[in-house]
Amino acid sequence: MLRHFGAQVAVAERDGSRAITVQGDGELEGRNVNVPGDPSSAAFLVSAALIVPCSEIAIEGVLVNPTRTGFYVTLKEMGADIQFRNEREEGASPWPTSWCGTRG
Repeated sequence: MLRHFGAQVAVAERDGSRAITVQGDGELEGRNVNVPGDPSSAAFLVSAALIVPCSEIAIEGVLVNPTRTGFYVTLKEMGADIQFRNEREEGASPWPTSWCGTRG
């Protein structure tokens, strides 16, 4: 996010650790930030759709950060047809414009 607002940020590996340096005299600028939806909030609707035969659901703008999508990974492992569409990075976080799940 600091880079998004104009800060000079450097990331380097040092002695087996990651070192992050932020230049202190930079001018930050306000910018628009899109905030994606929380995948855990969508989990209730997805669960409801998956237990109803022949149902389909599309949820737009949900974050797909790997630390937040364990529920959906587990559903896929259980056989749910789940697709993340139009994945991209915004505001330094990965997210799609839509998520779809179906149960045949």
